Amino acid sequence: MRGKVTTLAILVVAALIFLLSRNRQDGDSSGNQVAAKADGQFDPTAAQTATEPARPAKLSVREDSGPRPTHAPHQLVDFFLPPIEIDDLILSAALEKVREAYLSACEVSGERPLNLVFSIPPQVDHRINRKLPGRRMDGSIRLLGSLCGLEVRRRGSEYIFEVPADLGTPVEKKIPVPPDFLTRLANGASELDTRSLLAIAGLDLDPSTSVRFNPADSTLTLGTSSSSDLVAVQGLASSFGEPPTLQKLNAKVIELPADSPWNQETLGQLDDAGLQGLMRDLSQAEGVSLRAVPSVTSLNGDEAKVEVIREVIFPSSERPDEFETRNVGLEMAVQPTALAFGHQLKVNLTDTRVVEMQPTPRFEERSRFEAESYSDDGASRILEQVRPDGTRALLVVTPQLIDATGRPVNGP
Repeated sequence: MRGKVTTLAILVVAALIFLLSRNRQDGDSSGNQVAAKADGQFDPTAAQTATEPARPAKLSVREDSGPRPTHAPHQLVDFFLPPIEIDDLILSAALEKVREAYLSACEVSGERPLNLVFSIPPQVDHRINRKLPGRRMDGSIRLLGSLCGLEVRRRGSEYIFEVPADLGTPVEKKIPVPPDFLTRLANGASELDTRSLLAIAGLDLDPSTSVRFNPADSTLTLGTSSSSDLVAVQGLASSFGEPPTLQKLNAKVIELPADSPWNQETLGQLDDAGLQGLMRDLSQAEGVSLRAVPSVTSLNGDEAKVEVIREVIFPSSERPDEFETRNVGLEMAVQPTALAFGHQLKVNLTDTRVVEMQPTPRFEERSRFEAESYSDDGASRILEQVRPDGTRALLVVTPQLIDATGRPVNGP
């Protein structure tokens, strides 16, 4: 009897040990699954109790969740700034004015700006007096550096200004410049020597440096032992060698009758495909007329005028023996200024017609558009006018940057 009891006790203990071991394994397995489901990744804490060997945890580095810039640092060579007046400022203050102009251009154009960094060596106290016309941002930054005798390089969105290496021995170097280099330097000043004109431009050369202009081959001959003077003159000459910015403008005036059912939900800016779609829709509408305005080319910031007019001659109401003249038709003045990667446009258009000639001439200003807006390069800005009689007029203006050969800078 005692033997049976002993055997039964041993069986009970063995069963309890087996159940405890099974529960522990189930608990560990369940813990691993929960840990894995928590964030979709392997959990190294749970792996310490797992029956399988632990796997290495994945490391993920999150970027800033804020909006990313819409352009890359290398695109700053094509980013246009508005004119900037640098009035007796040291380099760091001048660069801050460039940054402010950049942020303003981004706000107008809808670009998200880069986080620019300017690394300047200590004790750079050269003062800059210069007006930067509307020009590309990268070139403006490099020009400011060269005016201080510093070399400039870009690393990502950081501009690094460095003191150039010592030349060691005097050098003589010929630097190509535009034929009108001295005239542009003078800016209306009386006749001065080359060194004095460079001083007007902001270059305070070392007394031992010699410089002369050679009109025969349009070069500056610079003799110097100062690496800063060499960098400064080369940088200034390079800025004058930048080709002028040209803008080509195309325009159309579209007339819609009062009963036209056509309606464009979003008037504003259209790309080429959107403009083609607009013209296709209008061509299928009844009573729509289109007038193409002759294209015109303008220098950056200059006003361009287009006229499609005829001259009306009629007797003077005050002096019957004399005659007066008046132009009727379409007159448009547009001023395009390159900004960011597009254009800031000022448009003024009037369309005048003769209502009647007898007994005295009566003229009517049929359309008037006055607007200032931003347009991407090659995109079309759409303006609409609704008249009291219900008729409508659309003005379509398409600006595009072109090179000296007439080709689009940014492609077709």
